[in-house]
Amino acid sequence: MRIRLAGAVVLLSLAGLAAPAVSAGAAAQTDVSVRGQTTASAPFTYREAEPAGRSGRNDSTVTAERISAFGTSAPRNNRLQLTGQLSQTSDADYFAVQLRPGDVLGASVTGSANIIGVTMPDGTERVRGIAADSAYDYPPSSPLPRGGNSNIAYVAEQAGWYAVEVAGASTGTYTLTLEAYRPGTESDTGRTQTVLIDFRGGTVDTRPLGTLLAKGVAAANLSPLTSFLPLWGIPASAQNQLEETVIATVRANLQTEVQAGALNPRVNVVVLNARTHPELVGQTNVSQVHVAGKASESQVGGSGIAQYIDPGNFSHEDLALVQVGSFSGPANPENRATLNNFLHASSDRVKFVGTALGNIVSHEIGHTIGLFHTDPDNDVHGIIDSGGRLAATQYGLGADGIGGTADDVNTRFGIDSYLPNSADNGLTGTQNSQNVVAWAYAGR
Repeated sequence: MRIRLAGAVVLLSLAGLAAPAVSAGAAAQTDVSVRGQTTASAPFTYREAEPAGRSGRNDSTVTAERISAFGTSAPRNNRLQLTGQLSQTSDADYFAVQLRPGDVLGASVTGSANIIGVTMPDGTERVRGIAADSAYDYPPSSPLPRGGNSNIAYVAEQAGWYAVEVAGASTGTYTLTLEAYRPGTESDTGRTQTVLIDFRGGTVDTRPLGTLLAKGVAAANLSPLTSFLPLWGIPASAQNQLEETVIATVRANLQTEVQAGALNPRVNVVVLNARTHPELVGQTNVSQVHVAGKASESQVGGSGIAQYIDPGNFSHEDLALVQVGSFSGPANPENRATLNNFLHASSDRVKFVGTALGNIVSHEIGHTIGLFHTDPDNDVHGIIDSGGRLAATQYGLGADGIGGTADDVNTRFGIDSYLPNSADNGLTGTQNSQNVVAWAYAGR
């Protein structure tokens, strides 16, 4: 699961619509034009059409006020500050804005409101935040709105009019900040983002991953993946095969499968091994995932951790860590993380361990490109589920309960409910993880 401590994302080890006129200056002031993106130098202001003390004009997705001047393509303005009023505690205001597939919508609200929601053109509510702080883990480079009584982000799945809900438990005036951007990699013409997976261990600065409880150290000495192979009964001679299984799994999760099922046909990301491409470490457009070490070495705690949650993928040099020690302990029913609980004489050990680690790596990468945790306890099992049921989600264990056999399940990014009762982000609704991944690597 994710715990909000110091801007980090932790996977725990489980030890335990009418169109009123807008104000002057509403036309987009274009600073940058990228694939049809207009980025305004200043937001335009808008006032709710429903008079103070009245209700009923814009109180549903069907009657949402259309704001036609907002959007990511000229002549629209991608930044909006909207003033409205909740006339009674049961009041909810809805405003409709046009989005294109891949548009990254961010919203925050101050004043009397503390609820923001986004509903798709077909009436499906995608995300709703009650006193939510989705922006807590955004990278510094993210342009999305932060702060306020509540803030959320959403990556559009289709073209059309989306309804944005504003509500709260008190009456009075509120201000809604709404901004939309094209995904971060679309502007990188001629460049492709690389995910570099590093199994080598060695000296790593883990402070960017630290939390208030375990702040990391400047020179953590992480044990390499190869030192854990005997704990799974895998011979040293199979090291390269194991690493390639991890990498192949990540490639499939980030590109092959999302390209087949998402709305963006140009998914473009390169997944490489740092052992064979050491020259890429620290380069621009290269994010790095260390698959090595244990918590006592890194001093950041947990099983897996990502530096940011970044809807739209505006930061391209993120860091993540999968602590192999969490998954290599002796078989123990009270330790649900260890892969040894599921390894038997009939297991294809390299395939099972490689696939499981590849899915865990994909989970952490998913955070760095904008994914929040989803519910592990329902019937929809996906890679970005929180760590409550690893065997069914990240590990893909089949009905026989043995890893590395023919009935293992291919888990992937999909559509699932946000993690319920989650104090760290306050989100409800459903997250289309596949769509978020697809647009994070928007292609050229």
